[in-house]
Amino acid sequence: MTASDAASLAGVRPGTIRNWRYLGYITPVASRTSRYPLYDIAEVLATCGRRGCTRELCAAAAAEHDLEDVLLRGMLVNAA
Repeated sequence: MTASDAASLAGVRPGTIRNWRYLGYITPVASRTSRYPLYDIAEVLATCGRRGCTRELCAAAAAEHDLEDVLLRGMLVNAA
């Protein structure tokens, strides 16, 4: 999704999405067909939820994303 589309779904301004990119909170996905950076909406919503958004969609995405990180770290520790 473009920054504008992602911002609309997350309930923030497009400049916020670009700012999160420059701060390293989100990373654009590779796109060879668009001259604009495209973003993974799950990552955008999770970042929005972690930044304090109380919208149900953002909070749920943050919780799910954090759970995936915890499970992945647990799998890596158990494998070592």
